[in-house]
Amino acid sequence: MVAIRKRLAPLCLSHKHPCACQSLYSLGMDHEARRAFAHNVALLRRIHGWSQQDLSRKTGKRVGQTTISYYERPDYPKEPTLDKMEAIADAFRLPLWRLLMPGQTEETLRDLGLNAVLSSYVRADPEGRHYLERVAEREATYHSSRPRNSDDPATNSG
Repeated sequence: MVAIRKRLAPLCLSHKHPCACQSLYSLGMDHEARRAFAHNVALLRRIHGWSQQDLSRKTGKRVGQTTISYYERPDYPKEPTLDKMEAIADAFRLPLWRLLMPGQTEETLRDLGLNAVLSSYVRADPEGRHYLERVAEREATYHSSRPRNSDDPATNSG
């Protein structure tokens, strides 16, 4: 199943295959994605200063306040439906994959440049993708080796 997810995810992100997101979703959310979705929805609501009722209104009432409350609990046993997750993503004006991405902070959720980077990656030829992967690896190595400074917003995660 992991191999199938890995094949479908790029198609879903690139919008090259209209059924890829539905197929990926039909395989079920893993626990990490479920936890990430719950965290990111709650964090985005706080960033925007919205109550659960406000978010419900922003979805055009396609997602009720009680449902949002459940979705913000990673231990809630029922998986969110794809149409409700997309309605929530639309309310925040973000692609759905951003809500499923673990480890996001307020800073990364506010950064719309990530959408541009991913879009560039998806459109790049194999050589361009390889280059972007090398740059990302170097950036990750650089940032993980930097000493943490509480006065530096780039290294202060909270």
